[in-house]
Amino acid sequence: MNSLMVPIVLWGQTPPTHKIRSIAYTEDGKNIITGCADGQVCIWDVDTDGFNVKPRALLFGHTSSVVSIATVLEDSGDSKYFLTASSSNELFLWDLSDCHCVEHTKISGSPTKLIPLQLNVNGKLTSCVACIGLFAEVFIISCMTLNNVTTLISRIYPDWISSCTVTYDETEANLIGLTLSGTIKVWQLPNTLNSTTPILEDESKQLRCVNAVDLSHDPSDGNILLAVSPYEWQLYDARDFSLICSHQAPRRAVLTGGDILHGCDKVALWDQSGKVYIYNLNLTCGGSLPDSTALLKDKRMELLYSFSSSRSNMLSQPPVFVLNSTFPNEFMIYSGNSKGIIDIWSISKEKLANLCLGDLVSLKCSYSLSDHWDCLVRPPSGIVDNLSKSSQVSVTTSLYLENIGQLACGREDGSIIIVPAARACKSQLIRDGPMTKRCWVPHRTLRGHIDRITCLLYPHQESDRYSSEIFVSGSADFSVIMWELFTGTQLHVFNVHGGEITELIVPPEECSSRIQQSVCSVATDHSVALLSLRERKCVMLAASHTSMVITIKWRPLDDFLLVSCADGGLFVWQMETGHLDRHLTGVTAAEILHLCDESQGDTMVDVSQNNVNISQMIRRKNLSGFKAAAQQGLRTIIESIEEKVQDDEVDSENRTKVSCPRAMVVQPIRASVTHDDDSHVFFFNTEAIIGTLLQEQAIRKKMAKTKRVSENGGHPSSAKKVINAIIYQVKNQLLDSSDPGSSAGSTPNPARKRKDKKMEIDSIIDIAQLLLSCLHGWGLDKNLDVICKSKLGIFEPVAPVSFGLLSRDGQVSLLLPTWANPRQLSVSHSSNENQSNHTLFHVSYQEAANGHVGKCSHRSHWEISSAVTTNHLLSVIAVSNTLMELSNVKFTDNKAPRRTDSNGNEDSTSEAVSESYFPDPVDNSQIKQGWALLATLHCVLLQELLASEHYKPPQLELLARRWQDRCLEVREAAQALLLAKLRHIESNGRREIVKEWSRYMPDYIHQQHIDLVPNTRSDESTPSNSNSMIEDRMDRSSVSSVELVSEVSPSSARSNLQKMSYEARRRQATAVIILGVIGAEFGQEMGTPQSNPSSPIKPAMKDDVPDGFKLTNYSLARNTCKALVYLLLHPASTRLPAHAPIRRAAIDLLGRGFTVWEPYIEVSAVLLGLLELCADYEAHKASIHSGLPLSARADSCRSSHHALCLIATARPQTFITTIAREVARHNAASANPQHQALLATSIILRSRGEILRIIELLAEKSTHDVSGLLVEVMDIVIFCIDTNNLRTSNSLVEAVPALSRFHCISYDPRSRRIAVGTKQGAIYLYDLRSNKNQRVFKGRHTITTVAFSPDGKYLSAYSVQDNHLSFWTTSSSLFGMLQSQVKCVKTLRLLPATVSQRLAAAPDLNRDSMKNFMKLAWVSNRTTVLLLSDGNEYRSHV
Repeated sequence: MNSLMVPIVLWGQTPPTHKIRSIAYTEDGKNIITGCADGQVCIWDVDTDGFNVKPRALLFGHTSSVVSIATVLEDSGDSKYFLTASSSNELFLWDLSDCHCVEHTKISGSPTKLIPLQLNVNGKLTSCVACIGLFAEVFIISCMTLNNVTTLISRIYPDWISSCTVTYDETEANLIGLTLSGTIKVWQLPNTLNSTTPILEDESKQLRCVNAVDLSHDPSDGNILLAVSPYEWQLYDARDFSLICSHQAPRRAVLTGGDILHGCDKVALWDQSGKVYIYNLNLTCGGSLPDSTALLKDKRMELLYSFSSSRSNMLSQPPVFVLNSTFPNEFMIYSGNSKGIIDIWSISKEKLANLCLGDLVSLKCSYSLSDHWDCLVRPPSGIVDNLSKSSQVSVTTSLYLENIGQLACGREDGSIIIVPAARACKSQLIRDGPMTKRCWVPHRTLRGHIDRITCLLYPHQESDRYSSEIFVSGSADFSVIMWELFTGTQLHVFNVHGGEITELIVPPEECSSRIQQSVCSVATDHSVALLSLRERKCVMLAASHTSMVITIKWRPLDDFLLVSCADGGLFVWQMETGHLDRHLTGVTAAEILHLCDESQGDTMVDVSQNNVNISQMIRRKNLSGFKAAAQQGLRTIIESIEEKVQDDEVDSENRTKVSCPRAMVVQPIRASVTHDDDSHVFFFNTEAIIGTLLQEQAIRKKMAKTKRVSENGGHPSSAKKVINAIIYQVKNQLLDSSDPGSSAGSTPNPARKRKDKKMEIDSIIDIAQLLLSCLHGWGLDKNLDVICKSKLGIFEPVAPVSFGLLSRDGQVSLLLPTWANPRQLSVSHSSNENQSNHTLFHVSYQEAANGHVGKCSHRSHWEISSAVTTNHLLSVIAVSNTLMELSNVKFTDNKAPRRTDSNGNEDSTSEAVSESYFPDPVDNSQIKQGWALLATLHCVLLQELLASEHYKPPQLELLARRWQDRCLEVREAAQALLLAKLRHIESNGRREIVKEWSRYMPDYIHQQHIDLVPNTRSDESTPSNSNSMIEDRMDRSSVSSVELVSEVSPSSARSNLQKMSYEARRRQATAVIILGVIGAEFGQEMGTPQSNPSSPIKPAMKDDVPDGFKLTNYSLARNTCKALVYLLLHPASTRLPAHAPIRRAAIDLLGRGFTVWEPYIEVSAVLLGLLELCADYEAHKASIHSGLPLSARADSCRSSHHALCLIATARPQTFITTIAREVARHNAASANPQHQALLATSIILRSRGEILRIIELLAEKSTHDVSGLLVEVMDIVIFCIDTNNLRTSNSLVEAVPALSRFHCISYDPRSRRIAVGTKQGAIYLYDLRSNKNQRVFKGRHTITTVAFSPDGKYLSAYSVQDNHLSFWTTSSSLFGMLQSQVKCVKTLRLLPATVSQRLAAAPDLNRDSMKNFMKLAWVSNRTTVLLLSDGNEYRSHV
């Protein structure tokens, strides 16, 4: 996902269900990670001093149960990343601090366990995991890339590996695996892995250990292996795998795992009831195993201790345990159960060694999400809880109606509340906003069901063939009700099922017309029905299913509805007649389902789970609103706006094709029907918010223009078309107008609708106000806070806001409401004789203890993570800058009556709201200044005002990836933040960044090239294909999805792709941008620092010191320059589109740092490449200057034009001479008839208008440089203009107004010749008839001014340095057919000696300015006058 999305969570009164299935810890013990049966992952922060555990975030991404978690060890010993595996073959790599998904892939088989290990891969120590599961192989996967490093296979009795462990010795690592059948296998991993060739086992032996659940060893004594089975545990000699002893599990205990207490002759085992057993091994020889087995095999192992938690009773699944042996004085056992409770037990090593059993085990803490929820000072409430008299009525299902911005919430009592989503969220979050003053959000309640609501459907949101007024609900009272949405009227009740409704589905488009106006309902009585909304009756009822309905598939062309049941049966129904065509089972049913998947994969609906987590919801709803807003961004709004700006005549029939992206999308979070309460995630699309604000500004301008036209008596019909088109484009975001006469359920009574209450809908103002109120850094500047509340209309949240982070492929991390506030926990223990104790605790916030319950601090908002800080700063700055540029917008509570749309909805996007955009003129400057202060605080002053060591600064790489974001406001915010950060860290910090990122740069000096669009991950690089596909390549928001691959040879390219992950390829692209920015802005200081002989720091190795950007140390500059030039000049392809953001970034950086890159590039190639991209500048000029969002093509044109202007103004002489050289080359080629076809499409010819615009810019800003190259400039001008239109003496100046600055240029329309005087003292004559020029004079001094006589026979030229005025005859003989004879007929000193000496003695700059006012003018055919800047005139005659 490349759009700038800001998720905000509104949690319900009860926490989400978290049935723990896996648990892991970090090496420092500061974090615990749990995975649950619903696919979520929870990160818990641990205070190791007091062992207080606080849940920080929930991660959504897996679609099934998380079965294993493994932390990734780095060289420093820290765990910055961790891996999670699910039962649906998914493997995810997460960032522990930022909580975002770094990589993900799928493996061929269902994994069960991940075992971390470190291997030497290609000469580099790499963190890997061994993945075992329901397959016979062991996949060795690189942690950071998720590429398959190698595969361990079996040649003798291959079977599923149930458990395994890794042992290390001085030379190699051994992986020991135990199969389900009891065969132990050993793989010796080589010292260096250089290929992906599968590795066979080195040893295999059959043991009497069947269905093992765990296998472990003691690193301090690698000769002992512990194998745990459900009903016994065994010890083996690791050298020959001989059985040392075997012990039965305790009575009625079913063991689920165990581990050896490292350094002691003890083992810890745990069973499925949550009880832990500690056994003494009775080892001799100091706890080690001698050559002769020292254990008494006939002696039973001694049970020393057992303990459990009283909170682990009545569990739906066995708890999970993990042993932590990293603490010096104690063992830690972490456990998690299906109730979501985490227990941390401490076992004293000293007491265990001395067998002091009194206080051997202590319960450090026992927490769950519910415990923390109960201790919140301000517990979260559901989104509609304050709308009901009874807060005990919980929400059972919800649906966001994207087209009208409403949230429909079905509740337990059978009622449905429809409320504006943004206003409902504001009423829960904002402290002093208008919503909290009224304490009542406008809403509508639908009552008709008598039991809880189970599912909701807005058919028009799924397909335009349905009426926008129809709304459908299903309930546990077995009924389906059709409602008229905008009036709340109950239209019809379908009572055809015998069980509660679980799903409502829209049939595909290919069905018959009758089925197209129906919806499909599924119930718990195993029945499926097709309900016609038009005929208001049941079309088909399929009630013969033998078990629960799992999947529904459609074969519309065959008129078949396929129903798959839980028992494997497949029922094929005829939709029109309702007859059962056939009933299939077994392999035949599976094959038919598979064929349906291949033919019509999009028409499959999985109904086995009607309440899933957020990641499943995002995928299941066809990404109708969320994915369109997140991936497509502003494409549709941009294209439609650009058309309207260029053409005021808009056809009203085409307005229905315009669609506006959603500025806000709401998704419910529900993992369980009976336990989870009302929780929702609000996704704010910053780009769509900015685009809609700009749209409304355009609407107001058009309305004002139309008003002026009508007041002046003009005919506003054409302007009204434009206004109506733009208004419709804004309204289309809120309500899609369709023809109710041709849609389902199109019989509501209009008269009755007018009498009913209007439905208010959210405006972009409500959404922007909510976003800025949540993101602003409250408490940092008291004065600015007052301005925000009184002038700008944004208000402080009532509690710390729970934010989220969206990863690129839809994975979401959401902060829990316990993330911000500190707490003090006191734990009291009550233990019995078996040391089975229950934790009694009390939790209270320090704010409550200090009497500050009603206040909250928002400073920790900027201490969450660098990624969150980056996204929030970009959003605040971009939206604030947009509001500052508009007509003094502020968020005020408007009291004026609201207009209604065609459906009777009250629309705040009308004149009522537009009036609030025009405050009192006295406040205009204060409002504008307020938005500027808001942007400045977050861009420049934030870190200084926070003054916190826990501040998480914005990530450099994220800012670099948005250097050329498709949204101009976000782009400018990213550039400002990046440059501010680079300036803040000063030269030493910038040098460290260059050192860090230079290692990712591709080497262009040795012929490596890049290709910049992330396609897919390599198929051979992972055990199976990855499911991450990039859909929209032409309109990417940023360079975050860029990958760089080699293009040398196909074989080497495949090899490089296998070794490089998506993240590594993206880092290469980011390195190009970061080094390009540093080189362009700070290039001259980036040389290698000189070593200080007195410094105690050792000098860095040669490979560690990056080369800089100076002329004496230019390797990095040359390499960066080659990358930027490659991105510019590479032909457009599917992997590098012509208008990709990475190409625009290269264009921008080439323009910014041209003075740095110039020595290493071919200037003509770069200029021609830029001219090609902006050749259509005139076509996009209107949209570029409109201030509205641009299309990708227009944005590339704008960036190229800007880069050319920067290059030309930085190096005007280089630009002019290069373009003149290309013009001369083109003119020479045009003389060859064979080149005529190619020259017609040449770049230099198509971009004549752009070249002329830049020449005019240089004539205005670099007059001195242009005056020294007037001959080259005239060559360019004659090439760019149409010389046939030069009919008068002033026509040349009219064609190129900038030439009026140079009086040493004159044009004679009679002879069609142009005279140019140069600084070198030469005079050139251009004959436009023959397209030739000749030098007629070469003097020693600068020609100041020239002029043709009115009849064209004479040319006068004056030089101020020698005070000579010369007259030249320019007539041609034989009626102009022969060559003209140019000769000097008279030369004289014109000015008095004192005046001439004064002008000649003036400095060059002053003399140039004087020459601009010095001009020759002919008053007759033989008399000329020299006009000086002081007003004096000097006349002369031929």
